[in-house]
Amino acid sequence: MSNANRDQYQDDILEIQSPSFTIEQVKDIASNLYGLTGNLSPLVSERDQNFRISTEAGVQFVIKIANSAEDPAIIDMQLKALEHIALVDPKLPVPEVLFSRSGLAVEQIQAKNGAYHSLRILSYISGAQPKDDPTDHALHHPMGACLARLALALRGFFHPKANYELLWDLKHTSKLRQYLPHITDPNHHELSATFWIASIGTYSR
Repeated sequence: MSNANRDQYQDDILEIQSPSFTIEQVKDIASNLYGLTGNLSPLVSERDQNFRISTEAGVQFVIKIANSAEDPAIIDMQLKALEHIALVDPKLPVPEVLFSRSGLAVEQIQAKNGAYHSLRILSYISGAQPKDDPTDHALHHPMGACLARLALALRGFFHPKANYELLWDLKHTSKLRQYLPHITDPNHHELSATFWIASIGTYSR
């Protein structure tokens, strides 16, 4: 992907409106494409649309509807990475891909405005916020051990999109400055600019 196309993609993925399927629409989609029924609850997402579905048997899944601007190759990379981890370290707690009735890991669904969205369903991994300080030293060892296993499991993984540019990655912090003018609230703008400058200094050390 050229620099111009990469910049356009970053703009599109941040500016194009997130999917806006209703709960009833998603229930119908999950039932028709996956044979999955249950109670749905929305999950927060900055640019996609996510739901948690709980079946009558008590099994839970995450339904992810991607932004129409999302690169399908990036979704493919994410799913292939999960499949690779499951083969290398089956006991590592990562989501599992649920295939549709058609045997597909990703289905295409169309919104009322005509836009197509990639839909995938993953197993839900339950968890809880730490009751005390999340930086508690007791968490350092298990978190480090889990991250180390994840790194080892991905060591032999390759995909053309594995090194795609993610703006939340600290090494790309310098590119975020161009988005500061979009923050019109003076206080928020100043706060964002302060953290941008601080992060540049932190990463450059």
